[in-house]
Amino acid sequence: MATAPEDVQVGDKVLAADPETGATMAKPVTALIAGEDFKNLVQATVDTDGRKSNQTGLVIATEIHPFWVFELHAWVNAKDLKPGMWWLRTSAGTYVQVKAIKK
Repeated sequence: MATAPEDVQVGDKVLAADPETGATMAKPVTALIAGEDFKNLVQATVDTDGRKSNQTGLVIATEIHPFWVFELHAWVNAKDLKPGMWWLRTSAGTYVQVKAIKK
Protein backbone atom coordinates (compact mmCIF):
# COMPACT_ATOMS: atom_id res chain seq x y z
CA MET A 1 0.00 0.00 0.00
CA ALA A 2 1.34 3.43 -0.93
CA THR A 3 2.13 6.01 1.71
CA ALA A 4 1.32 9.69 1.15
CA PRO A 5 4.51 11.79 1.03
CA GLU A 6 3.49 13.76 4.10
CA ASP A 7 3.21 10.51 6.09
CA VAL A 8 6.71 9.19 5.30
CA GLN A 9 9.03 9.03 8.32
CA VAL A 10 12.77 8.50 8.80
CA GLY A 11 13.40 4.76 8.67
CA ASP A 12 10.46 4.01 6.34
CA LYS A 13 11.52 2.19 3.20
CA VAL A 14 10.98 3.80 -0.20
CA LEU A 15 12.01 2.76 -3.71
CA ALA A 16 15.44 4.04 -4.67
CA ALA A 17 17.52 3.40 -7.79
CA ASP A 18 21.25 2.81 -7.89
CA PRO A 19 22.42 5.01 -10.79
CA GLU A 20 25.43 2.82 -11.53
CA THR A 21 23.63 -0.53 -11.73
CA GLY A 22 20.08 0.61 -12.48
CA ALA A 23 18.82 -1.69 -9.72
CA THR A 24 15.72 -0.45 -7.91
CA MET A 25 15.25 -1.54 -4.31
CA ALA A 26 13.65 -0.48 -1.05
CA LYS A 27 15.97 1.76 0.98
CA PRO A 28 15.37 3.51 4.31
CA VAL A 29 14.57 7.23 4.41
CA THR A 30 17.51 8.98 6.11
CA ALA A 31 16.21 12.57 6.36
CA LEU A 32 13.05 14.62 5.87
CA ILE A 33 12.39 18.16 4.73
CA ALA A 34 10.19 19.56 7.47
CA GLY A 35 9.04 22.87 8.80
CA GLU A 36 6.56 25.58 8.20
CA ASP A 37 8.82 27.76 6.06
CA PHE A 38 8.23 28.30 2.35
CA LYS A 39 9.59 25.67 -0.05
CA ASN A 40 10.22 26.50 -3.68
CA LEU A 41 8.60 23.79 -5.78
CA VAL A 42 9.13 22.72 -9.37
CA GLN A 43 6.40 21.05 -11.42
CA ALA A 44 7.73 18.87 -14.25
CA THR A 45 5.37 17.61 -16.93
CA VAL A 46 6.71 14.34 -18.34
CA ASP A 47 5.78 12.28 -21.40
CA THR A 48 4.64 8.93 -20.01
CA ASP A 49 4.05 6.95 -23.21
CA GLY A 50 6.44 8.22 -25.86
CA ARG A 51 5.04 8.33 -29.38
CA LYS A 52 1.93 6.27 -28.57
CA SER A 53 -0.12 9.34 -27.65
CA ASN A 54 0.08 12.64 -25.79
CA GLN A 55 -0.28 11.16 -22.30
CA THR A 56 1.64 13.06 -19.63
CA GLY A 57 2.19 12.95 -15.90
CA LEU A 58 3.26 15.46 -13.26
CA VAL A 59 6.18 15.29 -10.89
CA ILE A 60 6.29 17.92 -8.14
CA ALA A 61 9.48 18.30 -6.13
CA THR A 62 11.41 20.84 -4.10
CA GLU A 63 13.79 22.81 -6.29
CA ILE A 64 16.81 21.05 -4.77
CA HIS A 65 15.42 17.51 -5.14
CA PRO A 66 17.92 15.50 -7.22
CA PHE A 67 16.88 13.54 -10.32
CA TRP A 68 19.08 10.99 -12.07
CA VAL A 69 19.55 12.14 -15.69
CA PHE A 70 20.43 9.18 -17.89
CA GLU A 71 22.29 11.09 -20.61
CA LEU A 72 24.49 12.93 -18.14
CA HIS A 73 25.02 9.99 -15.78
CA ALA A 74 24.62 12.59 -13.05
CA TRP A 75 22.17 13.99 -10.52
CA VAL A 76 20.43 17.24 -11.52
CA ASN A 77 18.36 19.37 -9.15
CA ALA A 78 14.71 19.84 -10.11
CA LYS A 79 15.24 23.59 -10.64
CA ASP A 80 17.84 22.79 -13.33
CA LEU A 81 15.73 20.36 -15.39
CA LYS A 82 15.07 21.49 -18.97
CA PRO A 83 12.16 20.51 -21.26
CA GLY A 84 13.03 18.04 -24.01
CA MET A 85 16.67 17.76 -23.10
CA TRP A 86 16.88 14.78 -20.79
CA TRP A 87 15.34 11.47 -19.82
CA LEU A 88 14.53 10.67 -16.19
CA ARG A 89 14.48 7.13 -14.79
CA THR A 90 11.25 6.06 -13.09
CA SER A 91 10.92 3.67 -10.17
CA ALA A 92 9.66 1.07 -12.68
CA GLY A 93 12.97 1.26 -14.54
CA THR A 94 11.51 3.03 -17.56
CA TYR A 95 12.44 6.49 -18.79
CA VAL A 96 10.28 9.58 -19.26
CA GLN A 97 11.13 12.80 -21.05
CA VAL A 98 10.60 16.20 -19.46
CA LYS A 99 8.12 18.14 -21.62
CA ALA A 100 7.62 21.30 -19.52
CA ILE A 101 8.85 22.89 -16.30
CA LYS A 102 6.89 25.28 -14.09
CA LYS A 103 8.67 26.95 -11.18
